[in-house]
Amino acid sequence: MTDLYGQYVIPESLGYIPLSNPNAATLLRNAKAALVVRDGYASGFLHPYLKPAVLDDLLTGLERMGYTFQDLRSFPNRVHGDAVFITNVDGSAELRGEGRFLHTRILSADGKWSGLSTKSVSPDEPVNVKSEINPGETFVAFRNSQREPTAWEKIWWFAKGDIENVHRRFESLVSPPSAEQIEPVRLLWNSKAKGPEAVDQESFYNVLTHLGLEVEKREVADFAIGDLHAESVLVVPSAAAKTLSDEVATSILQTLDRGLLLITDGGSALSRGVGLTLRNDVPILTLFDHQFPSQIVRWPDRPSVPVIEAPPEDATLYYSDQDRRNALVLSEERGQGRYLFFAPLFDPVSGFGYARFPNIPYVLLNELQIRPWLRRPSSEAYFDPGYRQNVSIERLAQLWKRSGIRVIHAAAWHFYDKYSYDYARLIKVAHENGILVYAWFEWPHVSQRFWNQHPEWRQKNGYLADAKVDWRYLMNFRDPKCFAAVMKDTENLLGKDDWDGVNIAEFHYESIGPDDKSRFTPFDPLSRAAFKKKSGFDPLELLDEHSPHYWKTDPAGLQSFWEFRRGSNAALLQMVLDELKKMNDKVSPRRETILTIIDPLEHPEYTDLLGFDLQKTIDIVNKSDVTLQVEDPGVEWSKAPSRYEMMAARYAKFHLKRPFMVDINVLPVHPDNQVGYPTSQPTGAEIVELWRAAASQGSRVALYSEWSLGETDWDLLPYAMAQDATVQRDGDGWLIRSPRTVEFEVGPTTHRWTLDGRPWPCYRKEVVWIPPGEHRLEISKRRDEWLDTSGIEAHLLDITGELLSAETDKSVIAIEYTSPERCLMRFNKRPYWMTLDGSLANLQTTSIGEEYSVVAPPGEHRLRVNTGPSFYYFVQFFSAVSGSLIVLFGVFSSGLLFVLFIVIRVTRRLRVMRERLTRGSRRAPEAEPVS
Repeated sequence: MTDLYGQYVIPESLGYIPLSNPNAATLLRNAKAALVVRDGYASGFLHPYLKPAVLDDLLTGLERMGYTFQDLRSFPNRVHGDAVFITNVDGSAELRGEGRFLHTRILSADGKWSGLSTKSVSPDEPVNVKSEINPGETFVAFRNSQREPTAWEKIWWFAKGDIENVHRRFESLVSPPSAEQIEPVRLLWNSKAKGPEAVDQESFYNVLTHLGLEVEKREVADFAIGDLHAESVLVVPSAAAKTLSDEVATSILQTLDRGLLLITDGGSALSRGVGLTLRNDVPILTLFDHQFPSQIVRWPDRPSVPVIEAPPEDATLYYSDQDRRNALVLSEERGQGRYLFFAPLFDPVSGFGYARFPNIPYVLLNELQIRPWLRRPSSEAYFDPGYRQNVSIERLAQLWKRSGIRVIHAAAWHFYDKYSYDYARLIKVAHENGILVYAWFEWPHVSQRFWNQHPEWRQKNGYLADAKVDWRYLMNFRDPKCFAAVMKDTENLLGKDDWDGVNIAEFHYESIGPDDKSRFTPFDPLSRAAFKKKSGFDPLELLDEHSPHYWKTDPAGLQSFWEFRRGSNAALLQMVLDELKKMNDKVSPRRETILTIIDPLEHPEYTDLLGFDLQKTIDIVNKSDVTLQVEDPGVEWSKAPSRYEMMAARYAKFHLKRPFMVDINVLPVHPDNQVGYPTSQPTGAEIVELWRAAASQGSRVALYSEWSLGETDWDLLPYAMAQDATVQRDGDGWLIRSPRTVEFEVGPTTHRWTLDGRPWPCYRKEVVWIPPGEHRLEISKRRDEWLDTSGIEAHLLDITGELLSAETDKSVIAIEYTSPERCLMRFNKRPYWMTLDGSLANLQTTSIGEEYSVVAPPGEHRLRVNTGPSFYYFVQFFSAVSGSLIVLFGVFSSGLLFVLFIVIRVTRRLRVMRERLTRGSRRAPEAEPVS
């Protein structure tokens, strides 16, 4: 059918099968009802991850009703976007995307690809594509900035990613990271620079170091070209580039041709040397980001800057002027090397690299492959299922894992009259991916279902109406029945599923001041009676301009109400924490409890408006052994990231029993006219700087939210979190220094490792875990050793806490760790039995394919895991030996057969040649005629 917008659609007349109730009964009832309509049809939607039995029940039921099935591909389907065209009928379309490559292909009726084609197109012009296909086929065309990999590249990627046994048997052919690959980025520095150029070179330094790269400053006057080689990365800011001698500039360009990666900005001998011509003083207001075309990038100060005239055709553009498409930032291969050039100064405004081209960290990591070797996957993020309704939790958990998220704070209020979120599945899938899940409450909002079921317990505002503020439906926790019901529901929720912790966020009263009665609470009967008993008048009189206690004429009366709210809120908070402690005492391992508050120190008015006393709150937090998390008020969110350094420093002075946390809200907060912030929402370099400032006091950091940050921003954070760690080549090994646990990315290899001279069992494919401190990592396996037993030995794959040390002895592995919350560990072998601090422990263990997850308690502990009796290890060992012998025998036999084949072929050929020669020698010569 065709909708109001002229779009061809297939309506879902049956509905869908929810995960909370995975059966086909509802869809079958709807299908039966559709039979009363002439020419009725049945159409529904099934998640691909539902069990096949559900689909079987549905199809069987529909067949019994007389339904037949129609292939959706038989309908004239068509999808057309700016850069994509998909259709199963003949037709044409215009693609206006910015990609430099046009890809076309055909999907056959049996699901096989054919007709793969890639061609270069002009990035600034639309491209017409035409589909000519057979029935049952689907035509696909799209534009992007990446060419199709060659056949050899596909083979190489396949070998790197999937033929692990080849790597294991012939690992001597796989080179480990070389000394040349572990070296700092060299930044030429001009200590005499002033003004914007001084800020610009500081921006280069900060964006690189805060991303986790080791940067070595070299004074430009003392720079010697002999310090560079073909694999070096050299950054030459404009302040240094302008002072280069012709000889040094020429030498840099020659090294560029041999493989140097050069980054520079502004006009100089380097830009002229690579053939770029600049046109100066072009005013720029809006930029076009070629990597993220939908992102609006603006420069409110409208600076006049240089642009690149006639950029090379084979260059990759990253930023250009939105109005005239003047090139501003580009990269080009030159000989064996590559350069990245900024026509304007990189960042002469902020000093941190985010004021002009915010997504440059993405370019460095993903386009230029300048990656730090160390990363720390320790993010915590808020998750609201309401923003992820169309994304499966399986896909989300994999994304979180890749992004370095180790704790998810999940909104625990999605309970409605006809639907409830599947928290059990969330926790199960998250745990399988090594991610902890906390229940995030926004009390006194409980849920819409609780609000609908109990109108008698609703909080009242200054109009004596039900208090619904923004999305929060506020309940009256002062009512003993309401409080008891909420705590009972909470205990049921926490007891039903294996939550790892609780986060009580913004537990306070609502108000932006008595001027706004709709947001002013509490005015429920119990609160009014309690205040009247204490102060002698009804607090409603504060809002009555005819009353002697009207707030504008009786400031003392208003102050009494502020104090009442603070005292009431503190008492309720203590009650809540006491109840949660009772619940926690019943579970093992113990859950962590977090209290999230809005910082009132920079804005003291929040003490009155929100109704809480900071010192009293800290006393309650310490008494209840709770972790305090602090977020800054919304009025602060558009300010510079340095605000978090000041906030963290303020809270570091408090005597807290447990280390505090900092909460960062990442949302569109920058107005269009805010100079120095080119995007409405922090991204790229600004995200990195926000995290660095928030973690400046060593505090844990949680980000709101996992959906508001882009995937590319999440990719940056694990590297930024390891910025205090360093790695350098040390003979045959690597010397690593870090204040916290980090991952060392060693590339696709199956080596075994030693740490400080002892066997080290904490690694997985491409990654080795390194504990805090200074350590020396080496490859333990001899390159001439044939048998590799690492696959049958126990080792640690992942850990959410701080790894302090580890020991291994074949099937036994001992882990020392510390963690403020539960600690998830993943092993390659099934735990046979475990001890914790010397005592036998029965810890929760989950099978995840061929790997096993263990939930360990918080605190500092020594966990010893035995993955089987000794004889079981020797069975596996002899199995590996026999497998290796079979491989050797197979190789030897194949080689012997090949040699025999060659010998036989050569022997036959020699015999034939000998026979021909023999026959020739026996033939008599003919007599010559006589004249």
